[in-house]
Amino acid sequence: MAEGKGTYVYHNPHWESYKRAEAEDFGLSAERDRLLMRLAWIDKRIAQLRECQSAIETLLQEDPGEVLAGAGLTELCREALRRMPGEEHTASDVRQSLERMGIDISGYSNPYAVLHKTLERICEVSRHNIFGTVYTLRDEEAITQKDEPGEREAPPAA
Repeated sequence: MAEGKGTYVYHNPHWESYKRAEAEDFGLSAERDRLLMRLAWIDKRIAQLRECQSAIETLLQEDPGEVLAGAGLTELCREALRRMPGEEHTASDVRQSLERMGIDISGYSNPYAVLHKTLERICEVSRHNIFGTVYTLRDEEAITQKDEPGEREAPPAA
């Protein structure tokens, strides 16, 4: 210390630089540790996703829905009705079943009109006091007989 009224303190300029470097080193080391932990999580997640993709690839190769989709809406509706429990179903039930099968009919300008007409061809139609129109799938023999050329209804007269 210096003599006299005041006192002074010596601060080594290198010490201040050392302290700043030490603080930055500590901060960067902590950030690196966080990044390494994040990188380990990312690597683990990538491995999980690749395993998932591999399982899905197998399902994609064995997808029966793609073959069924080529069969037409009538066959899709029959399959949707077969997959649902119970016998009586609304058009909304059938549409939901089709959606679960991966079939989207929203491309039609009026999907429910198309669905109702299709269901009328393959089902017995009845009215329900709560649900409205309900459909019950006919047996295959009844459908075949109705679809035979001699049994078709004549088009309306012009």
